[in-house]
Amino acid sequence: MNRYHPLIVALYLALPSPVEARSYTIRPGDSYEKIGRKTGSSVDDLLTCNPGLKATKLQIGQKVQLSRPYTVRPNDSLWDIAQREGTTIAEIAAANRIKDADTIHPGIVLELPCRKPRVAAARVEDHEEHYTPGRRKKSVTTKTVRFPGGLRLEVVTDVNLVGPGKEFYDPNQSGNPLLKVPRTALDDKVSKYFLLAEFAHIGTPSLARKEYTQAYMGDRYNTYIRLDLALLQKLDQLRAQAGRPLFIQSGYRSYGYNQRLYERVYGRRPTVSRHSSGDGVDLDLPPLKKKQRQKFNQKAENLFRQGGVGRANGFVHVDDRGRRARWRY
Repeated sequence: MNRYHPLIVALYLALPSPVEARSYTIRPGDSYEKIGRKTGSSVDDLLTCNPGLKATKLQIGQKVQLSRPYTVRPNDSLWDIAQREGTTIAEIAAANRIKDADTIHPGIVLELPCRKPRVAAARVEDHEEHYTPGRRKKSVTTKTVRFPGGLRLEVVTDVNLVGPGKEFYDPNQSGNPLLKVPRTALDDKVSKYFLLAEFAHIGTPSLARKEYTQAYMGDRYNTYIRLDLALLQKLDQLRAQAGRPLFIQSGYRSYGYNQRLYERVYGRRPTVSRHSSGDGVDLDLPPLKKKQRQKFNQKAENLFRQGGVGRANGFVHVDDRGRRARWRY
């Protein structure tokens, strides 16, 4: 009788079960737009998953694929797969019921959303660190994002933090990675004009989960944030146009924090905030003369012409959402 080592059995049982690719059966009156609304997919996603299916030749009863299979390769991580395949860790974890990223092994077949490969929002690098406790030397390789000022922050891929509905979920699926914030790095620059602390600062500490905050110089800061490099570049240009310091009134907000802020403070339904995706901030407006303000406003319009600009008395919201949006508070 064949017997298997208990460790092998335990490992097999821990693996996420492969999920069959989802599909949709075309009904009378369907179009790609209608199918997208019904299934929560974009037209681009549907075309990516069904390259041979023409929008003008949809037939009743025909199957439209809503996802596709992916076989995990050697040395793959959820982060690698998400970046290469144009999706996110949270989407992969939700579609495949993954609770522990360490259960991803070569040969497993995963269900992936139909997405075009994205242009990476951040350049992620492998960074090797060496530890020498006593006489033993240990080499650890982590994935990091390097900021223009030279600061490196470690990428966090724990699905218990970034999964759907979790404290650090990315509700807009921006692709910006969750990054670990060391307290010793808070005063370091992430760009020419801005410090890491400005984006990690917590406006209302009582709304934050205590285990995910850290104290520094009398204030509380997030231990994890998302921060879009393209947003940083535009903020630097806006600061240069202003000719004086710009102060970030509200930077990164975790998904959970934003939910509690709207429910407990604003008393209304939470927004799908760009703050939680790391590509939106609120800026205090600097004291500018009329012509200076006009130039500043025009610069903001130009820089964020494919993003969001929300105006209020005393501050302006800007974000890099990838589509034009304008509003007043």
